[in-house]
Amino acid sequence: MKRITLILSLLAIGLFSYGQVDTTVVPFVAYWSPGDSHDFRVTKIKQRIQDGEMTKDDTTSYVANFNVMDSTANSYTISWTFQPDLSEFDIPKELTGMLKSYKKSEVIYTTTELGEFVEIENWEEVGSRFNEVISKLKDKLKDSDADSKKIEKAIAPLLKIYSSKQGIEQVVYTELQFFHFLFGLEYNVDKPIYYKEQYPNMFGGKPLKADAKLYVDEVDFENFYCKMVQEADINPDDVKKMINLVFKKMGLNDKEVKKMLKTATMDISDRNVYEFTYFPGVPNYIETTRKIEFDLGGSEDRKLNRTIIERIID
Repeated sequence: MKRITLILSLLAIGLFSYGQVDTTVVPFVAYWSPGDSHDFRVTKIKQRIQDGEMTKDDTTSYVANFNVMDSTANSYTISWTFQPDLSEFDIPKELTGMLKSYKKSEVIYTTTELGEFVEIENWEEVGSRFNEVISKLKDKLKDSDADSKKIEKAIAPLLKIYSSKQGIEQVVYTELQFFHFLFGLEYNVDKPIYYKEQYPNMFGGKPLKADAKLYVDEVDFENFYCKMVQEADINPDDVKKMINLVFKKMGLNDKEVKKMLKTATMDISDRNVYEFTYFPGVPNYIETTRKIEFDLGGSEDRKLNRTIIERIID
């Protein structure tokens, strides 16, 4: 989505400065100061049901601190400090138990003057530190009864994720993307925003398009409170094209493909809720839910991924 310009930020500042309130729009512009600090509990829930049987039901949680380190006319520098919880990944218990004994991680990243996420500044340090920890743990596990091949296989995807800036930003720290998603726009209280979203294609090829909607669900201008809802559903035509391609890769002939396409289905949807004190720009509660429902030839697979970010208020 297109972001508003600095002019909007200046206009928003002027509105607050003169005590005038425009009740037709809600501006999401960061008004942070160095030293601002907030604690959040982040909970991640992953569930999977295959052919009617629950095969995965994992919940992980950690507490993080959001701290504004610096601000300029064009940017903010933020510290996000937390105790990593890697139990959400499919790695041996011996390894996750050892990881818990290590110190907290600090991610330093920047945003625009409006509060839009820009990039993680110390991603190389974060990746190097993680690789160092994994190396030490692997040495310890060599002297144990742990299955080294199994551990190597489980660790490989993590090492790949932590070896790139994109991997760390998009996979490991997705909660930062949710935290800053709304910033940089103003939202009309009566007019939803309709736009196109994209999902990665799990079978390769072009991304799958989705029809998305973002709207103001509740607003309290007196207390600067706003509840936003984001909804997205995969495009049915893209689903048919993808499934058709998968069947052909499986070596099925056109007759078999047409027959299976009559019953094959795949649905991907997002239902996300953002509750903010939009001035000065602090989330109180964020809950994101992604559902993936897949049925190919009578084999059903259901996935549910939820992330909950709750502000901790003493």
